Amino acid sequence: MADLVSIIVPVYNVAQYLERCLDSIVKQSYLELEIIVVNDGSTDDSGMILEKYRVLDQRIIVLEKENGGLSSARNSGLDYMTGKYVTFVDSDDFIAINYVKNLVDVTKKYDCEVAVSQLQYWYDNSKESKEVPPRSDECLSVSDGIKEMLLQKKFDNSAWGKIYKAEFFNNIRYPVGKLYEDTPVTYKLFMKSNSIGIVYSKDYFYYQRTGSITNTKFNNKKLDILPFLDEMYIVIPKEYPELINATRSKIVSSLFGLLKQVPQSETEIRNDIKKRIIKYNSMGILKERARLKVKVASIVSLALGSTLWNQHNDN
Repeated sequence: MADLVSIIVPVYNVAQYLERCLDSIVKQSYLELEIIVVNDGSTDDSGMILEKYRVLDQRIIVLEKENGGLSSARNSGLDYMTGKYVTFVDSDDFIAINYVKNLVDVTKKYDCEVAVSQLQYWYDNSKESKEVPPRSDECLSVSDGIKEMLLQKKFDNSAWGKIYKAEFFNNIRYPVGKLYEDTPVTYKLFMKSNSIGIVYSKDYFYYQRTGSITNTKFNNKKLDILPFLDEMYIVIPKEYPELINATRSKIVSSLFGLLKQVPQSETEIRNDIKKRIIKYNSMGILKERARLKVKVASIVSLALGSTLWNQHNDN
């Protein structure tokens, strides 16, 4: 009998997109699914849609809770799940018909405990890609898998688009009330695995909509990422010293991305981020396969030095 896979879907006021998401899940070619949909206190028609789908498909379990945010909703699903494997799908995204099958097949083929799919950005006028992947799958060591995630080449650290052995979450949960909640969790799950499988077909459709968390303007909540990055620099190189420059690359990339969002009037915050960039920046980043914009930004900040960098007007 096929292994049971738990799919956790956090839902909050996404009635406009929810049916598309749920349709893509219930139509999966892999049938042994436990579909845990967590209604995180929605005030729109999401609850009514969930009830309709619960009646239509007995694999769907709807958990109702007060609004607590994305991490809280995911954690509720994790507390309830019974599958051998678990994967996450955000409720405004959707998945290809073979998304789960391809991930499970890779875990079986390589006897790995984590597997990663490819994503396709999806906009209102998008059409599904018909590209044939250059190769169907691959297996990496844990060190190489974490490196690819840090360099953001083949995949990133998002919770979704991946399948994990469910027991890895026995002592891991997402930080409640924080943005960038994937940052302190995904690499720790990778570190529990024996290897990392990669599926090269674009099976996860990541919807880009105005008003989503990643598309909102700067507010102080976006500083939640800073302690997560500090912790990453302690944890990863301690276990994998060979990844110190890749870790620096990820941190510097995240810091530059954050700095771009902070208004010029927020001098104290901007200076703090610049000091962090100087702390984590290194010529070693230039030896990695970091993205070009990260290398260019690293060179600029290294050349400026701490004093000049703090005085520099980087419009």
